[in-house]
Amino acid sequence: MYRVLWIILPWLIALPACTGQDSQTSPNHPPDSLINASLFTDPDSNFIGLEELDSRDRENWQKPQMVITRLGDLSDKVVADIGAGTGYFTMRLARKARRVVAIDIEQQFLDYINRRVERTPSSERLQVETRLTQPNDPSLRPEEADLVLLINTYSFIADRVDYFSKVHSGVAEGGRLVIVDFRKEPLPVGPPPEEKLHWDQIFLELDSAGFSRLEVDTTGLDYQYTVTAHR
Repeated sequence: MYRVLWIILPWLIALPACTGQDSQTSPNHPPDSLINASLFTDPDSNFIGLEELDSRDRENWQKPQMVITRLGDLSDKVVADIGAGTGYFTMRLARKARRVVAIDIEQQFLDYINRRVERTPSSERLQVETRLTQPNDPSLRPEEADLVLLINTYSFIADRVDYFSKVHSGVAEGGRLVIVDFRKEPLPVGPPPEEKLHWDQIFLELDSAGFSRLEVDTTGLDYQYTVTAHR
């Protein structure tokens, strides 16, 4: 359900269609054959393989620094990064926020984030908590997060109204949910159009989940929109 490696591997490999996959394979993580397991399990691994893949081309279209800048001052905020994956946004957020909770359904990605944090100079004092969860549960404590962020993740979540009702409970009063996802049209990056959602559908689902003051920015990113919802 969470952030997929085909986003990190911009079309160097073909992504199997999400439909018809084995029920034990998460639709947003690639099969094991696409992952070099030693990057996660070898204690002597320097993890440079995934770090290189994370940076290849993605920064040009994802514009992570711009996305984070538009979130405003995070210095006193707790941020939940749902679908953290390899920590592409987690690590950047941790340099801005008071604390980041990196949430994913794959322990191997959370282990990778922990190793990245461990290798960061102690002077940076990054506050990152990794949290393993289930596909139907964001694993947020009541009013825990000032900001919940989902990047390239929303459309892979099942029973979204129920799921985001739980997210709503985890957002602090006055807090925000921010969703960045692909426009529903043919694009040089991202999944095919039939696997994407139009932002107006997200509005309807988040309204049903209890969020209010729904806003959309369709111009800031080349291939994506940003939806902001308030509690």
